[in-house]
Amino acid sequence: MTRRKLNSGNTPPQPVPHATPPSNAPLQAEAQTSSLQVKAEALDASPLPVALADLEGRLTHINPAYVKLWGLTRATDVLGHPASEAWDDPQAGAKAMNLAREQGTWEGYLFGKHKDGSTFPVRVLGSLIRDGAGSPVALMGCFVDMREQRRTEQELRESQQMLQTVLDTIPVRVFWKDRESKYLGCNRAFAHDAGLNAPDELTGKDDFALGWCEQAERYRIDDRQVIDTGIPKLQYEEPQTTPDGHHIWLRTSKIPLRDLKGSIRGVLGTYEDITERKQAEEALRQSEERFRSIITHTPNVAVEIYDDTGRVLFWSPAATTMFGFTPAQALGKPLDQLFLSAEAAREFSRVLQDVGHTGTAQGPSEWTCELPSGETKIVLSTIFLLPGNAERKCFVCMDVDITAHKRATEALRLSEERLRTVLHVCPLPIAWADARGRIEFVNRRFSEVLGYTILDVPTLDDWFVRAYPDPECRRVIMASWAAEVETARNTVEPIGPVEYQVTCKDGTVRQIELVGRLLTEGLVVIFNDLTDRKRTEEERAKLREQLLQSQKMESVGRLAGGVAHDFNNLLSPILGYAELLMEDYPSSDPRHEMVEQIEHAAKRARELSRQLLAFSRKQILDLKATDLRTIATTFEKMLRATIREDIRIELSLPQSLGLVRADVVQIEQVLMNLALNAQDAMPTGGTLSISLSDVLVKDIDLDDPNTIPPGCYVTLTVSDAGCGMDKATLDRLFEPFFTTKETGRGTGLGLSTAYGIVRQHGGYIQVYSKPGVGSTFRIYLPRVTETVTKTAETPPPPPPPRGGKETIMVVEDNSMVREVICRMLVRLGYRVEPAETPGRGIEIMEREMERIDLLLTDVIMPEMNGRELYDQLRALRPGLRVIFMSGYDSDVVANRGLLQEGVRLLQKPFEAALLSETIRKALEK
Repeated sequence: MTRRKLNSGNTPPQPVPHATPPSNAPLQAEAQTSSLQVKAEALDASPLPVALADLEGRLTHINPAYVKLWGLTRATDVLGHPASEAWDDPQAGAKAMNLAREQGTWEGYLFGKHKDGSTFPVRVLGSLIRDGAGSPVALMGCFVDMREQRRTEQELRESQQMLQTVLDTIPVRVFWKDRESKYLGCNRAFAHDAGLNAPDELTGKDDFALGWCEQAERYRIDDRQVIDTGIPKLQYEEPQTTPDGHHIWLRTSKIPLRDLKGSIRGVLGTYEDITERKQAEEALRQSEERFRSIITHTPNVAVEIYDDTGRVLFWSPAATTMFGFTPAQALGKPLDQLFLSAEAAREFSRVLQDVGHTGTAQGPSEWTCELPSGETKIVLSTIFLLPGNAERKCFVCMDVDITAHKRATEALRLSEERLRTVLHVCPLPIAWADARGRIEFVNRRFSEVLGYTILDVPTLDDWFVRAYPDPECRRVIMASWAAEVETARNTVEPIGPVEYQVTCKDGTVRQIELVGRLLTEGLVVIFNDLTDRKRTEEERAKLREQLLQSQKMESVGRLAGGVAHDFNNLLSPILGYAELLMEDYPSSDPRHEMVEQIEHAAKRARELSRQLLAFSRKQILDLKATDLRTIATTFEKMLRATIREDIRIELSLPQSLGLVRADVVQIEQVLMNLALNAQDAMPTGGTLSISLSDVLVKDIDLDDPNTIPPGCYVTLTVSDAGCGMDKATLDRLFEPFFTTKETGRGTGLGLSTAYGIVRQHGGYIQVYSKPGVGSTFRIYLPRVTETVTKTAETPPPPPPPRGGKETIMVVEDNSMVREVICRMLVRLGYRVEPAETPGRGIEIMEREMERIDLLLTDVIMPEMNGRELYDQLRALRPGLRVIFMSGYDSDVVANRGLLQEGVRLLQKPFEAALLSETIRKALEK
């Protein structure tokens, strides 16, 4: 498609007028030709397509131009056919012929129908042909092909539309005025700025009629200058007031508007709104001023600008303060002439090249600077490309002096390292956590005591889950700890101390004391393991209690021993006189029976005294290697005859059992006391169990390993299914004279006696009991590797007392005991020299030295003991025989070093037969 070009010059585009149709004169002349005899040659020579039709509208002749226009092969193809068939709309064609026939002529536009089916616009000039008489004889039509004219008109419209579209699309405002500064046109952007809806609303208006009337006169002067001089006015800035009252800035250009002849018809102008750019330039100017002010007044950040060779182009005041060089000293110099070493300067240049190539800032990075003063500084530098300088690359370097910070950081690192070292060697577990509960540190002792590492307990929640696996316990502990922390936060005091039981990684439970301190962001906690201390305190308290109990028992034992001694002295005359009286009264005498009751009571009192001595560990024991199974078997028979029938006895004996060193009589006494207690605990009957076993005691095999040393033992266990005992009763169980029985039913010496006998055997006794469950007494006797000592056959009954004629000196400070012994000796036929004191005995010996055959003396006396007396008397009479007697047992006498091993000792009270037998053995030896 061919497009018309705009006229050259400065005149605005002009509309193209419609093409002028061909003149009607030739056609009318031909139409008015009055002959049907018009020569066909004349029609055929016409350049315009021509057709003739009869009055009925059938074609009678067409010329070659017609054939060509309709694309026919030959004229005969359509001759005789209605002329209306040549049109796309036959009815419109027929109507046009009717009008020509009626009016004589018709002019208009129709669309022809080409042989190939296409249509094309045709201008039609139709006329009625008359003969010479004026009568109509035919119709003639001349046709003009309008396709090229229509195409040209369309191209012109499209060109004008495109021009207007371009003008409306560009952001630049375009306008044109006549010589009187009245607007001839504009683009849509200008119309919008003027507050108009469309460009055509501007036509005929001037600037005084628009929103910027304040600047209208200035605009008119500028228009006039361009029109009068013909010189364009280009790219100048001017203000404008918009229709809504805002003030903006324009960049305007105006040129003369010329017609085709070059005459100035007006002015063509353009402008663009540069308000935002002006604002940006102002903002940039202010920003640069602020930036320069910031650089100038920022003392801690040095700013330098370098070229691509590393030479200084700008040097801020802070740089002078930081590096010690003034701008005059620094400008134009590379850094190796200032404060960097040659190697560092080369590295700095390489960094500048990298930034220049990539455009990416580098840093912050550390640089070490050697100042002229000898001081070394460390700066943190960020380097970036200075924007807006395409011709020459410049680089901005911003430096922060971090020397003090580095020193402080190093000092802090060393301090933290020392702190961690101290914490790691601290004997107490330590941990600290941040404000979010993340555990940041635990020392070695923490892992050693509790077993957990920081990987096991990364948070406080993990710690509570591990340390307190029971959910309910954990809930209570966490609530307690939270309360302690809140109290510390409100009072600004340390957390705790508080004690909790903590489950360690290996499953053990330890008693831990926690002391903490809230920090700025978190807390630190010290864990003091009290487990061993608590155990030690408990053991110390138990030992203290045992010591007190032992001291109490020892004191009571001493008391019991003293009581037994005095009691024996009282029993001696009672038992002795009873025995003498029984000899004086025949059995038929009623007084004999009364004296016999006195003797029986005295013997029972003597047994009680022996129990006191046993409790005080002063009873003389006959220790032999013994199999406890033999004792238990023998004792079972005696026990069944002693306790009630509703008590069932169960005896459990192993097939083999270790041996112990024991006094059979005393062990039987222990069994009897325990059995009688068990009977009293089962008033309605029950089971009494006696069992024996070998036991190897380790440190933790017993509830209280400190009570029984490790070793090999034989245990004798006596259990009942009785009422049991509470803790208060257990605590006083072995105290002398303590009893839970009714008054008159118990002496309170049964268990204390059993305790004394067991301890005298080097053994231990433990008790397990609960109310309503029953009681178990377990006796531990040391096992020995000796063989069983054979028991001698039952000795024959003692012979009747034998007397003699010898002289016996009796030294006894107790007058009643001395008197009854003298009477017994006289009854036996001996001569007696009584002495109430050792001194008196020495006097008798000095006087009757040759007559005294034997010394019978008390061991413990006020002036001197019996052994000292014997030594002095033996010095007077060598070979003097001696028998000692005492209300104490042999242990007390031996412990005091009063008698040598093997000497004869009579324990008060004694019977005449024993006294007689002992005297005879001493005299006849």
